[in-house]
Amino acid sequence: MKLLVIHAGSALLIAIYLVRPRGYTGADPFVLDVGQPPADPADDTCTSLNQLESRAMDINAGGKETAEYQTALEAWRRQHPGYQPACRTRGLGAQMCRDGARLAKLMGPPTGDEWDLWMRELAAHETTAEDCLNFADWFVPKKWLPHVFHWPQETQEVILDELINDPEYGSAYAAAMHLAPPFGAPQIAFRQRPQGRFQMHRVEQLNHWRVLRKAVPGLEVSSLQQIVEFGGGNGNLPAMFFDLGYTGAHYVYDFPTMLLMQRYWLHYSGVPAVLGTDVPRVPQTTCSKNWMKSTQMCKMKIILENALGEDLNSHLDPAKLRDSLFIATYSFTEADMASRAKIWRTVKEFGVIQLAFWGEFYGKDNLAHLQDLVDTDLRKTHRVVWWEMPPGWHATSGKAYYLVAVRKDRGTVLCVEEAGCSKGTARL
Repeated sequence: MKLLVIHAGSALLIAIYLVRPRGYTGADPFVLDVGQPPADPADDTCTSLNQLESRAMDINAGGKETAEYQTALEAWRRQHPGYQPACRTRGLGAQMCRDGARLAKLMGPPTGDEWDLWMRELAAHETTAEDCLNFADWFVPKKWLPHVFHWPQETQEVILDELINDPEYGSAYAAAMHLAPPFGAPQIAFRQRPQGRFQMHRVEQLNHWRVLRKAVPGLEVSSLQQIVEFGGGNGNLPAMFFDLGYTGAHYVYDFPTMLLMQRYWLHYSGVPAVLGTDVPRVPQTTCSKNWMKSTQMCKMKIILENALGEDLNSHLDPAKLRDSLFIATYSFTEADMASRAKIWRTVKEFGVIQLAFWGEFYGKDNLAHLQDLVDTDLRKTHRVVWWEMPPGWHATSGKAYYLVAVRKDRGTVLCVEEAGCSKGTARL
């Protein structure tokens, strides 16, 4: 398989699950026929929410409009969790197609590469009125690429049982698991346990967070001020942290086509997010001091950043690096080397770094590459532990690993059995 270069000088492969089968052919038992969408609400709350959302996504919107939208969206999420009525998907579809008109300028010339083809297929859906209006009904059943909802369903349920049997499940994880509203495409089946219903894409991501909490003593969402996520998949991770009560800035770094899809599913699921291209180029965590206090930049916490541009660096607060998390679940080590180097320059000084990765990916020796990054950069400033994941903690039969690094001025990182690390699996 070739690697993707979408834009000259900004090559990037964010293929979180690309190591899995090229063409999705199975897991149909995990896909439900949900039938017709729910009836539209009898009152005008849906129309009002759609109008507020449209104004809040306007780059010229003020803080008042954004605050009203977030309050309305929170109320809507409580009252309408899960499968959304047609009035809601019509509004989200119109928003998608409206912003989809900008994609042609952002994507650059075609390369013919597989991921380039996938992104252009996705862009076609995001710019076609019928597809936009029916996005929630068609994305999963028609198996539109990329298969960001199908792939996680192949993850083994052993990690679900690890999570719900954790002594801290009720206090640290349940709020983002069976107690949280469903996220994303309504056709994805739940797994059942005595505690309730579970979505495997949420289980997979929450297990990464559980591993990080075990390996880094004292780490909680309340101790973080910035998160940079390399490759956002279906948009689940920022929603997960939102459900856990995280109040800092969460930046999702991905292709512009992926960002539109992620914003769709976040808003569909009642989680506010904004495109990074639509906010001022000032640090998000301090913009109330450096920008008009009414700007939406100071109100929106989930920022979807175009990986083919440079906005991320202008939005990050360099004074908050010690309390920042960089997380990449398989994506960083599936990217081309130029894209790895580009994001690494930005995040290598973060207080906490977590990578989940395959040891080898289409001829690239990731173990050797990460060893070089550790020796060249991290060893001087961070404490580092990396280890092989236990069997069943990922979807394939290959070997997968975790790497966790913590800045020496922030704390330590441990090899602990609860995180799947032992003397027999650790490399450092």
